[in-house]
Amino acid sequence: KQWYQRRVRELVLVRTMWGVLDIKSAINGPDYWRVIFQKLYDEGYRAIEAALGDGFPFAKNTQAFLSLLKEFKLEFIAQIHTCGYPTVSRKVPDHVQSFESLIKEAKSLNAVLVNAHSGHDSWSVEESVEFYRECLRLEKEVGIKVVHET
Repeated sequence: KQWYQRRVRELVLVRTMWGVLDIKSAINGPDYWRVIFQKLYDEGYRAIEAALGDGFPFAKNTQAFLSLLKEFKLEFIAQIHTCGYPTVSRKVPDHVQSFESLIKEAKSLNAVLVNAHSGHDSWSVEESVEFYRECLRLEKEVGIKVVHET
């Protein structure tokens, strides 16, 4: 079993790509990623976290990204922001639709976990319950584990 499937807990180092890769940089590409992934693996990291959507640093070549993850035995944790960052809508249905799209994208990239920055701080309790109820349904339907950073 993989570390995220085991019952016995162990410390696993995960490195966020926030601040590591500049998505606008001309050097952002598979050759550069290889250097970064090798360094992370050598330092003991076993997973990386990267934000999907407009800020996804590996969007230029997802096949190379997946190949490098496999080569360096790194798992992928997808970070998502429902309705973008900054948030473009506060409507529950918009956030549910965004959540569904993003977790499906995460699943297609073999993410072992989704870290969701989801919902909207201005929601009422009822709106929050409606949103998270839909999230639980979609998480089960898509077949991917999700944690919500609130």
